[in-house]
Amino acid sequence: HVPRSITAREASDSGLTSLEHMLQIPTPCTPAESLALAPRFPIQSVLGRCTSEDLTPLFTRFVQNGTWVVPTLVAQYEIAAWPKRALPGDAFAAYLPDTLRRYVAQIFPMPDSIPPDADVVGRALWEKRIALVGAMHRAGVGILPGTDAPLRNSPPGFGLHQELELFARAGLSPFEVLRVATLEPARYLGMLDSLGTIAPGKVADLVLLTADPLADVGNLRRIEAVVANGRLLDARVLLAR
Repeated sequence: HVPRSITAREASDSGLTSLEHMLQIPTPCTPAESLALAPRFPIQSVLGRCTSEDLTPLFTRFVQNGTWVVPTLVAQYEIAAWPKRALPGDAFAAYLPDTLRRYVAQIFPMPDSIPPDADVVGRALWEKRIALVGAMHRAGVGILPGTDAPLRNSPPGFGLHQELELFARAGLSPFEVLRVATLEPARYLGMLDSLGTIAPGKVADLVLLTADPLADVGNLRRIEAVVANGRLLDARVLLAR
């Protein structure tokens, strides 16, 4: 994480290789939007302050320094949706063990100071964060998938699918989303010799799908089987456990 005491540029210049949650990366907003958001949305510190400045020089700096960004858009949505109502992740609660379900229920309690309509403002700001991911990607900044699991809106596994679909919404093509999910993490970790692609001599952990993800990123959810540690696991059996 980027410490609150420094800027994202300072963190990048200091050698921090990845910036999680886009902390300290401001959101492009007009001055009028900034005035509307500031007094009504006290958790803006998480979703980013507003700026009317051109962020291109900041993105160029990230590229020059080899700084990657892990947006965790799915986790930011949970914060943007305060006061809490139904969240996409709620549909997957049945797949969480009881201990994890209790943990998820007690983290991020809703502050008393949040106005009743804060979610309207928060979601508007969150949409700008999605666009921000697209802008960074087009500028050549390395993007990595992450969910900050286990939050209410990002249960392990399911949250990753949601994050990848949000990358597509940000403007990444299905092929680019697949690279972000596979090749780019291996590149970031310096493990291209064993991870990132299906090739002889590499780790053979993979998923088998029933539909083409290049046609629709949502097809990544249509898992037929998982191959892990040399074992073939039927998806239906896994979900029934």
